[in-house]
Amino acid sequence: MTIRKLASGFFLVALAVRLGALLAYGVSAIFPDAVEYLTLAKNLVDSHTFGMVAGIPTAFRPPLYPFLIAMLWRGQAAPLIPLGILQALLGAGTVVLLYHIAHREFGRRLAIWTAALAAIHPFAAVYTARVMTETLLTFLVVLGVYFWGTRRSALAGIAFGLAALTHSVVLFFVVSLPFLALVPAFRGRLRSHLILAAACFAVVSPWTLRNAVVMHRFTLIADAGWRSNLFFGTIDVPLFSGNPWPIALADADRQKGSAQDSAGEAILGERALERIRTAPLHWLAVRAKGYPRLFYDTGEYLDLGDQSLNNIRKWTFCLLDFALIALAMTGC
Repeated sequence: MTIRKLASGFFLVALAVRLGALLAYGVSAIFPDAVEYLTLAKNLVDSHTFGMVAGIPTAFRPPLYPFLIAMLWRGQAAPLIPLGILQALLGAGTVVLLYHIAHREFGRRLAIWTAALAAIHPFAAVYTARVMTETLLTFLVVLGVYFWGTRRSALAGIAFGLAALTHSVVLFFVVSLPFLALVPAFRGRLRSHLILAAACFAVVSPWTLRNAVVMHRFTLIADAGWRSNLFFGTIDVPLFSGNPWPIALADADRQKGSAQDSAGEAILGERALERIRTAPLHWLAVRAKGYPRLFYDTGEYLDLGDQSLNNIRKWTFCLLDFALIALAMTGC
């Protein structure tokens, strides 16, 4: 079977799985982030202002996802179904890109395994049915990696720039790329990485200029997340306690201030630095205990309706994650 036919087959399987998640769960907008994205999009449609309050601009959130929702908005109701379908298409497109990347770098067999597992992965399917940035961000990052691997630096930079306008943390990766020229395997690619970085910042710069003119201060993309995440990183959440966010959001200091605007971010940042200065070793221990959460998935977003079944699901997912880590280390 040709590469094109295989890629098309994986696209259709991935699309079917994601549309199935939409039918099973509907499009969920109950999370605080989702409410903010929809509010920003609605105000863009109604008052042509990027702000949580009509007519009052903000630079708190990255702009691309709310703009995308605003483009789909028709009438008064939020465009949840069109957004879900678009995210299903983006998720299926990500699977195709992963297939091509794996085929180029590692060969046909590994490409088939990669695309097959990515097509049916429950986390990716469930998040298709949520008003969250993850599906769009993943597609843009993988698109950037695809172009980067084919030495199309300008296109890679544009993709990473759009990803940064979805989630600002992408800029850390882009800024670090030129330094890869110090690594033997990347010698001779300094020029292409500089072109990539320049294209990325060319995409980002109009929004940075908007922030300077409208907000009267320098904000590269958005204020959200930088200092509040530092604060959340000081909270000691026990291992194997499930979702850490209910514990983190119930923290006494967090209850005294909000992270829903730039002022709230600043307050949480000050509290985080105070905690770190007061007990630096405790903070390091908390961070060391928190990092394993980046590498395992308990599957708690799939509620099987029975505690015993949920426990089986949890440990099955954890064992599969350990296998994934082992495979990734072998690949490296």
